[in-house]
Amino acid sequence: MLKPNTMKEMKKLQLEITPSQMENLDSLIQKCGLTTRKELFNNAMTLFAWAVSESEKGNRVASYDEENDRIERLVYPALFPLYEAALAEKARSAETTKKRKERLGLDVRPGGQAASAQ
Repeated sequence: MLKPNTMKEMKKLQLEITPSQMENLDSLIQKCGLTTRKELFNNAMTLFAWAVSESEKGNRVASYDEENDRIERLVYPALFPLYEAALAEKARSAETTKKRKERLGLDVRPGGQAASAQ
């Protein structure tokens, strides 16, 4: 998290939310043992930034239930374009690598071993 050197660098964020949303915020603060709404915001931003970063790598964000060996993927529409773009880039990169190997006379055998084409 960025830490400004002076108060002049600080920005103020003001939101209009419903009473129900405010109750939810305060409930999260209590459940997580936080002390301020700013602390909740900073934690939420850290988690969201991580989810964005993972999606940009083409990774799915999920929770894992160890007891039942069950994975539940996060369905979050704001992340889908990032995830899809990353997958498209991976596909382009794989195709470029394949073409490069073909130009060099290499083939890739199952198991990922490269061998000279004969």
